[in-house]
Amino acid sequence: MLKNLDHPDAVAREMAALDEGERIRRWRRGMQVAEERQRALRAAEGPRPAQAVAECLSILNALEAMGRWPGPSDPISEQGVQEVRERWTRIQRRARAKALLEKAVAGAVARFHVDIRRLARAALQQELRRVRNAMAPSRVQSRRHVHR
Repeated sequence: MLKNLDHPDAVAREMAALDEGERIRRWRRGMQVAEERQRALRAAEGPRPAQAVAECLSILNALEAMGRWPGPSDPISEQGVQEVRERWTRIQRRARAKALLEKAVAGAVARFHVDIRRLARAALQQELRRVRNAMAPSRVQSRRHVHR
């Protein structure tokens, strides 16, 4: 390896001594080590959603400034977008139908409760009248009692 690292031409002499294939392999190893180190640092730091969104918006702004956003449309992408729109339309339609059904059922249940209460109240009043009439002395009996 290098004998005198302080000499300004030491690295250049070392690189010249290596063949081109070895230089490329050394460069690739260095890049891989750097990538592994970056990956480890990112993993230790954790996710940063705010930065990811900012970078994405920055890229979109750069593409727009270059006149490349929105990108050219192709038939396959357009077909995919159309399929997503159709699915979303079906989902919305089902959700609206479900909401209408739930509202109708809730209204029917509420009306049913009102009708049951009204019928129960009417039946109770009728029964109370019957009991009062059964317990009250008849007018004929009360007149006889008074005249005696």
